Amino acid sequence: MAKPRKEFKWESNVSKVIDKVQDKPQRVLNIIGQMIVKETRGTLRQYYSKRTGVMDKSLGYWARKNEKDLQIGFKKFYAPFVLGDRDPIKPIVIKNKDLIIQTIAQALQEIEKE
Repeated sequence: MAKPRKEFKWESNVSKVIDKVQDKPQRVLNIIGQMIVKETRGTLRQYYSKRTGVMDKSLGYWARKNEKDLQIGFKKFYAPFVLGDRDPIKPIVIKNKDLIIQTIAQALQEIEKE
C-alpha cells in the first residue's frame, strides 16, 4: 500500500535570511576583536616592567550585539595607572587598519549576495 502524500506547504525563509544578515556583523566584530587582542598580547610586555601576567590575561574584547560595536580594553581597573600614556592597542589597530577594512568589506559583500 502506498503512503499518503503530505500536503506541500510553502514556507518563507525571509526570517532566516534576516537573522543571517543581522548575525554577520557580530561575527565579523568577533573575528576582528580576536585578531587585535592576540596581536596586542604579544607586544604587551614592553609597556610595563612587572612580569606577573595579570595584565596580559585581563586584555579582552567585547562585541556587543545591541550597540553593534566592538570594545577592546583591560578588565583591570588599574590598567591606566600601570600603562600611563602608552596605549598598546592603538598602534596595533593603526597597523591593521587595511585588514580590518577588508574584513568588513568581505562581510558586506556576503550580505549583498544573500
